[in-house]
Amino acid sequence: MRTQVGIVGAGPAGLMLARLLHLQGIESIIIENRSRDYIENRIRAGLIEHWAADFLADVGVGSRMQREGMPHWGINIGINGDLHRIDFKKLVNKRVTIYGQQEVVKDLVERRLSDGAPGIRTRLSVRLARHPVGESATRSRIDLFLHGSRLRALHNAIHEPRAALSSVRPR
Repeated sequence: MRTQVGIVGAGPAGLMLARLLHLQGIESIIIENRSRDYIENRIRAGLIEHWAADFLADVGVGSRMQREGMPHWGINIGINGDLHRIDFKKLVNKRVTIYGQQEVVKDLVERRLSDGAPGIRTRLSVRLARHPVGESATRSRIDLFLHGSRLRALHNAIHEPRAALSSVRPR
């Protein structure tokens, strides 16, 4: 299998990178060692800053968040029994949206599949390697293992979202 970009990790960062590449006409595959059910239901943070919520809408994956998310225009902080309001709208005219990142993951996966992009390759062990292709050039390679059988995919680029990297390294 050949593709332009291999993305290791199907968390929010890896899925968003795949979406942005798709919007630019760049093919990618996403490799994840967990199941789709796991990545879509893993509980993650749920406060999305205004710029991120706007960005999700701009790249075509924010419509469910806009319908189901809860916008908050401020917070209350208790100090020594007194309640203090921090009004985001008054201070900076911004909001946050309460919407679980696992829901963002579901939206990104669904959009990827509806766009006809390759699904996420799940339950694979991964080994990343670089090998020379001349005097001064190297090519990135991702070696994939499924139930002990070795598969190999060559890539021009590899993205390793830091938060997802530990979950895809062979144990």
